[in-house]
Amino acid sequence: MDLTPVRTVYDAAAPTYDVLLPDLRIEQPVDRTMIRAFCDEVLDTSDHTVLDAGCGAGRMIPELKDRGLRPRGGGLSSGMIERARR
Repeated sequence: MDLTPVRTVYDAAAPTYDVLLPDLRIEQPVDRTMIRAFCDEVLDTSDHTVLDAGCGAGRMIPELKDRGLRPRGGGLSSGMIERARR
């Protein structure tokens, strides 16, 4: 499977990601619920390094940190990874 088109689209969107998706607050309750459910189901303590695979611009990273985790993001798009680092 050639993932080049996916990488290309996300790299192109990265510089203007905040403009393209200015308000993601509507998704935050769902995001938090997903993270809590994952942590409660899988982890026995909060002292873990976890991978946010396909992290995009890193919007789940703060929630993972709030749970006492050490998140590491990864994805296809170097542009989106740069956004996540900010």
